[in-house]
Amino acid sequence: MTEGSSTIHRFYPRWPSIPTLLALVLFAATPSLAQEDSVFDPIAASGQLDQLRDQLGVETVDSQFLTTARSMVAILDGAAAVCLQEATTERERLETRFEPLKDVDADVAPAVFDQRNEIRKLLDEVIARQAQCNSTKDYTQELLTRISARQNQLSQQYLSNRGKSVLALFSELPQRIKSWPARIRGSVDLILNEGVTPFLLFWLLIIAGSVAAILGLFFRQRFNNWFAAAGGSDAPAQMKYLFPKPLAQYSPLLFEGLALFAVLMLSLNEPSLQFSVVRIAAGIFLYGLGCVVIDWATGPLSPSARVKGLIPDHVAPLRLRLRLFTLTLVASFVVLGTKWLAIRNVDPDVSGRATMIFLVAVSLLSILAYIRRIPGVQGRIRLIRYSGAIALVVGIFSLLLGYQNFAGYLVHGVTRTGLALAVLWILLWVVFAAFDYLMNEETATAAHWRSNLGVSARASRTGFGVVQLVADLVIWISFVVYIIYVWDEAGTTLESLVDLVVLGGTVGNIQLVPLDIIGGMLVFAALIVVIGWTKRWIDRRWLQHIVTERGAREALTTLFGYVGFILALLIGLTQAGVDLGGLVWVSSALALGLGFGMQEIANNFVSG
Repeated sequence: MTEGSSTIHRFYPRWPSIPTLLALVLFAATPSLAQEDSVFDPIAASGQLDQLRDQLGVETVDSQFLTTARSMVAILDGAAAVCLQEATTERERLETRFEPLKDVDADVAPAVFDQRNEIRKLLDEVIARQAQCNSTKDYTQELLTRISARQNQLSQQYLSNRGKSVLALFSELPQRIKSWPARIRGSVDLILNEGVTPFLLFWLLIIAGSVAAILGLFFRQRFNNWFAAAGGSDAPAQMKYLFPKPLAQYSPLLFEGLALFAVLMLSLNEPSLQFSVVRIAAGIFLYGLGCVVIDWATGPLSPSARVKGLIPDHVAPLRLRLRLFTLTLVASFVVLGTKWLAIRNVDPDVSGRATMIFLVAVSLLSILAYIRRIPGVQGRIRLIRYSGAIALVVGIFSLLLGYQNFAGYLVHGVTRTGLALAVLWILLWVVFAAFDYLMNEETATAAHWRSNLGVSARASRTGFGVVQLVADLVIWISFVVYIIYVWDEAGTTLESLVDLVVLGGTVGNIQLVPLDIIGGMLVFAALIVVIGWTKRWIDRRWLQHIVTERGAREALTTLFGYVGFILALLIGLTQAGVDLGGLVWVSSALALGLGFGMQEIANNFVSG
């Protein structure tokens, strides 16, 4: 094995290294040292940072240690930032109190002079603490920079490592074939429960698989008869066939996979997906489930129905390529193990790793090459299609030259990005279809849902608009974060983003924390839904029996809605970290305006 290969082996440690164990011990002790009795101790934090700095100088440091160390330093950095902000605020307060007392003479006013000295002492202590917190903050930033540089260095070593080329692998193929029987025997060398013999397990698998397959065929035949009696494919698409149809078509695979998996899990002494036979049983079920999703996603009641020209001309060829892609993914899961999508965690010497990377890349290229024929896709998403195709081609050539790590990074990055795009597409369609149904449908079910949510038919579009906006934002933000996670091989970008989202940053004199802002938006949307439901409930439960006039009831419910909206807005702003002290001036100005002639406007506003 080459020198570069031996260097890369530290990416796949079977047991945590000594620096990693030390970092875990320090990480467990961080909360007690950094925040004992809710007071940050900069001296103890500096001691922890000194130990981490010494461990970073070790040449055998691995990526697991760097990830743990970065998390710990980020916690200390956030605590130091809070300490610095509190000390700065306290210093400004004490300086304001000390300013009028600094020239007081002890002979003229002894009591005031003693107060001055006490404030001066507190001010000196706060200045010292401010300096310590600031020093700790600078120290954490320095270590974060060093950790990021080390992570980038390890990532570059991993991606640039060159293993055996395709020609070398082909030359070793006869030896690998000779070792297959031993590997197969090792994969089936299972520790069974007491009373279960290999012979009994074999026949249990045969019987369970056969019974499950027959049951699946029977279920599929019964559904096909029912579907044909209802008009079959010539009848208009109906919602009741949305999932039952693909489930029935692939029920033999689903039932057989579940039966084999259940028999193995009940027969093994320590059942785990680490056994290849268990992964084969699970793979049968996963392939059937993938085919169900493919048939639904390309059917008439799916997002694909909105793609021009896809149905029915291009459905069959596209489904064939998607099933082939699903088959390669399942094969990768069976061959490479549970970490099949995180290709970095699979050792390059694992048999079949290069083959699986190649098959996944070819199946993806066939999909990208075919979808450009669909009229609704032509001229659209070109950047995504071309970028994916280029990455796959580069990955295949890198694989041929022996750069398995780089090829796996590209191919699995495109794979996970494609799966994420498919999930994003489906979720956005589901959200749009659900809100469109609630806003525009005049059926009894839609009216019942609107009534339960407290939204009238007239105001349904406005009432659901905010909730739909929040749902779309959550989906898009989750997608962006996942894409960064997929392509951030070193792990520095996502961790920095998480630190920014959780800890926030300072813009001028304002401390912005994106996590608090997102939480405020979610709280506001949830309160709007609760207020709408409460408004309807009050109207049905009480107002119809107390107030007989419809106009008066609508005025009261409208007033309740506006008050609830203002309260929800204030609570959401508070959750987002907005200082509501400035709203006092706005409230005063509004009250002044109402007092000088806006009463009529306010009355009209409340009465609708």
